[in-house]
Amino acid sequence: TISGPRSSSLPSSIRSGSTSTSLNSFSMDILPSAMKTLDTFYKTAPYQAAFMTCGIKASAADFLAQRREATSDETKNEDQVELERNIAFILYGGLYQGMAQYYIY
Repeated sequence: TISGPRSSSLPSSIRSGSTSTSLNSFSMDILPSAMKTLDTFYKTAPYQAAFMTCGIKASAADFLAQRREATSDETKNEDQVELERNIAFILYGGLYQGMAQYYIY
């Protein structure tokens, strides 16, 4: 068990070392179903799955790069994202890195 000055403010399930809560129970019931659905999608639609996965990853990478570039350059507006550039990354990531690489390998 947890001891110390702050242990009394913790819920009894955490203080006693018990990890079964309604949230854990809910997530443990939903997780296998969600994973099975994802697995089915990746098996039945591999090109669409590859496009979505790699497109989202490329978009996220470009978004982070644009944010970092904006914070290091005082002349750029930090809240502005170049949408055309991000769409180009989505298309490149989805079409080449996703679909073409799936076909090649």
